[in-house]
Amino acid sequence: MGQYAVINLSLKSAKQPKFELAYECLLNEIIKAFKRHDYVLQSDKLSCEKDDYINIIKKANFGTVVTSIKFLTECLQKYHNKKVVILIEEGFSRKKKRDLLLFVIFIFTSDYLKYIHSLICTNILN
Repeated sequence: MGQYAVINLSLKSAKQPKFELAYECLLNEIIKAFKRHDYVLQSDKLSCEKDDYINIIKKANFGTVVTSIKFLTECLQKYHNKKVVILIEEGFSRKKKRDLLLFVIFIFTSDYLKYIHSLICTNILN
C-alpha cells in the first residue's frame, strides 16, 4: 500500500446552485472520509479519540467541517505515526472558487501543517 494515509475529498458533488447545498455535499464527503478510515478505531492508539470520531460520523454539522478534517488528520497521524496527505479533487465553479480557496488557505495557515505531509488540489479552478 501507500506510504502515507490519504484523506481524499472529492468536491464534484459540491457543484450546487446554492452555497448551503454545496456545503452539505462537502460535509457528506468528510463523513465518507471518516468512514473510509474507521479502521483506526480498532487500535488502542486512539482510545481517547474514539467517542469524538464516532460522534463526527453520526452528528457532523456545518460548524464542524474544518475542525473535523483537522481531527481526522490528527487521528491518522497518530495511528500511522506519519504525516497525512490531503487530496482535494474536482473543485467548485469559478463563481464559488473563492470559498474553496479560502478553505485551502485556512488549512495552510492553521496548525494543520504539523500533521500534513502534502495538500494536493486537482482541477479546483475548472
